[in-house]
Amino acid sequence: MPIAGSPAQAAPFATQAGGAGLTRTQTVELQSKVDDLIKQYPGSRQVSANKIAAKGFDIVVQAPGQKAGQDLAKPATKLALGCNSGYLCMEVGGTVFNLYACQTWYATNWYGTGEFVNNQSPGTVASFYTDGSGALRWTSTAYEAGHFDATPIGSVRPC
Repeated sequence: MPIAGSPAQAAPFATQAGGAGLTRTQTVELQSKVDDLIKQYPGSRQVSANKIAAKGFDIVVQAPGQKAGQDLAKPATKLALGCNSGYLCMEVGGTVFNLYACQTWYATNWYGTGEFVNNQSPGTVASFYTDGSGALRWTSTAYEAGHFDATPIGSVRPC
C-alpha cells in the first residue's frame, strides 16, 4: 500500500486538485499541508485531495484560494461550515476539523478566530482547553454554533 505523500498516493489526488482548478504549485502546497497533518495524527489517511480521515474524526484542509476548507471531492456548497449530526465541527485558520469520537484531541497551530458547530446530541458539552497548561478555556453545549478565539486552544474534548 502506498504511503501518504508518495507519488502513487498523491497522483489521483493531484488529478482531483487540478480538476478543482488548482495549479501544479498549489497542488504541491496542498499535498504538503495534508502530509504534515497525517504525520501529526497517526492512523489517519488521505481520502481526497484535501481531506484526511481516521477513526473518530476527519480534517478538511484549506486549499489555496478557498476561504475555508471544503472537500474538493464534493461539489461546492454555500455553507462555510457544514456539520453532520453527532459531530463537533470547527474551522481554524481555514482548516476544518470534524470530531466524533469522545476523546481528547490535541491541536497544533490554532490561532486567530474560528467558527464552530456543536451538532452533537442535545446537552452534550464540548470542552476547549488552553495551550500548554490544559486549563479549561470555555465550553459549548449542543446544539450551539458561532465564532471563537482559538488563541490559544491546545486541546478539545467533544463530549
